[in-house]
Amino acid sequence: MGFEQADSMMGWNPAAPISEAQLISKLHEYPNLILWIAGHRHLNIVTALKSPDAARPELGFWEVETASLRDFPQQLRTFEIVRNSDNTVSIFVTDVDPAVREGSLAAISRSYAAATRQIFNMTPDPMSTGSYDAELVKQLTPEMQAKLSVVGGGI
Repeated sequence: MGFEQADSMMGWNPAAPISEAQLISKLHEYPNLILWIAGHRHLNIVTALKSPDAARPELGFWEVETASLRDFPQQLRTFEIVRNSDNTVSIFVTDVDPAVREGSLAAISRSYAAATRQIFNMTPDPMSTGSYDAELVKQLTPEMQAKLSVVGGGI
């Protein structure tokens, strides 16, 4: 359904001060990290970054990449995070395809995005760059459950 297990993300800049592996390793240290939102690669992809320690699944998190509004088909994402009654959180990611009025600046922008795809002979790959809605689930740690218990119950 378009979900990927990340072994390596593409496009990491070798001139970056830290490596991709170092960044992912550091992020895996935070059990309260549930979602990393990115958009630089101009793709619509949801990636499960599973915990490196099977005994500590709470160290895993989701990466959600969203293409730019300058890229065809010019979709954006909304995010809703909901606490569930089973001590998980659901992250609802919804792609939005805005309707544009003919002749508007948005319609002109969309024509430029479509023309760019044609000029550079870019064909869409629906599996890796297609848009889709998703519900991503993450288990809450006991510490997160205790902190959230003072602000209200789940649904």
